[in-house]
Amino acid sequence: MVRWIWLGLWVPLVVCPVFAQGSGGGGGNRAEPNPLGTELRTELVRTEVERAFRHTTMLLNLLLLVLLLLPIAIGLGLWGLRRSIILQLVQTATDEAQKQIKDRAEATLAEVFAQQLTHYQIALATLHAQSRQSLEQEWQKRLNTLQDLTERVPLTPPSSAPILQQLRHWLSDDRTDLPPELYQALVNCSQETTLTGADCLLLGQVWQRLGKWEQALPYYQRATQAQPEAWENWYHLGLALNYLHRYAEALSSFEQALSLQPQASQIQQHRQAALEKLGRSL
Repeated sequence: MVRWIWLGLWVPLVVCPVFAQGSGGGGGNRAEPNPLGTELRTELVRTEVERAFRHTTMLLNLLLLVLLLLPIAIGLGLWGLRRSIILQLVQTATDEAQKQIKDRAEATLAEVFAQQLTHYQIALATLHAQSRQSLEQEWQKRLNTLQDLTERVPLTPPSSAPILQQLRHWLSDDRTDLPPELYQALVNCSQETTLTGADCLLLGQVWQRLGKWEQALPYYQRATQAQPEAWENWYHLGLALNYLHRYAEALSSFEQALSLQPQASQIQQHRQAALEKLGRSL
């Protein structure tokens, strides 16, 4: 193929000067050919043909190189396109798999949590029922014990002096549980008519420590009637009335106690608190 292309380029270069020489004489006589000129033209034609051949050969080599590299470039492009498509498919499949795994994990965790929550609720309900049953049994046992002790108490009330001494000792102690027999004696003291103001204050303080302000109030009232000059009686009466939300009466009791003991800071604080509560209640 290269030879045919070379011949196609070489023939016009050789033939054209020959025709030009033949037609250059016009209509006159043809001159004798000059051997030196002929050799020179032949050499020029040969040089031009070789240069054209070299140029043609170079162009053909470049064309062949391009033709050789073009499939490689196309192959590399197709390989890159294929690789990008595969990577995209792999990424899509990976994302989808991760999403499915995440959804399954969340569903599994939710199911496990629901099962654990149900188990804990059942266990808590069982424990609550058992605790309630145990408390009821304990309460019934103590109630029966209290009833037995109540039945053993004689109908004639004993002397109040030993009972008051025990209650005074219990009040000065840090214990919170009052013995059942002493509690029953405390209940029976409500019928005692020979109590002094100090005795009534003591009994009111015992009921107050037990958290029974309604039972403590009558004793504080009797204490103020028996010893109106003792500021402690008025002070504790004000505490009981204040706890029972009878703020106006509590304020009056605190003012009476403050008139007897002006330097007592706790009386002033409770009086101010009663004033504020009375203002809000109005």
